[in-house]
Amino acid sequence: MADGSITYSTKLDNDLEKDLAAANKKVERLEAQIQKSSNKRLPIAKQVADLGAQLDAAKAKLAALQDESQRVATALSGSNINDPASISAYTDAAARQAGVTKELSSQQKVVDSLQQKFDRAADRMDAIDAETKRLNEELATAKDRAGALATELARQRQCPGFGRDGEGSRSGAEVRPAIRDAAPRGDAQRTHFHSDLPGVCGAEKDHGEPDQHKPGGVHRSGS
Repeated sequence: MADGSITYSTKLDNDLEKDLAAANKKVERLEAQIQKSSNKRLPIAKQVADLGAQLDAAKAKLAALQDESQRVATALSGSNINDPASISAYTDAAARQAGVTKELSSQQKVVDSLQQKFDRAADRMDAIDAETKRLNEELATAKDRAGALATELARQRQCPGFGRDGEGSRSGAEVRPAIRDAAPRGDAQRTHFHSDLPGVCGAEKDHGEPDQHKPGGVHRSGS
């Protein structure tokens, strides 16, 4: 029976080691993907910042041209032939009207083009950010899994009789005869014998020292 317990424990160790190695490899793969996403984001983030600055400048210029166009329209509609200043303003506005209209149309195209470029770059950056967030969440789960497996493997090596479910590899029917056979050794020896039985490692830690005087316990018969 001991050989069977050793074989079971060795197989469990091997399974845990394989699972832990796979979990660690997944952690490394996810970390590499996150780093790759971060590296990919850097130039796109710079592009977004540059295009944003260009777009702001283009919109400011467009707003200035719109204001000028409005002043030209006002000068042309409010002229007074009896007012030399009004006539001068009208003349200047008439000369400027065609130019400002052309510039306004051209600048609007610049703004529209920059806006499209900015939106495309921002969408790419948002997609990378969303992917990085997903990868980080998956990484956290993978690290938790690897940590749990490492703890389980360490416990299995310290307490070979315990399986993945935390129970001993030997059944109660197998353990009881061993306890019965140990009874003639005396109370002190029997107390330590519990900790030596494969499959009941850590029993004292979980449940405290066995009470030799409780009903149902193992007692030596009186002489």
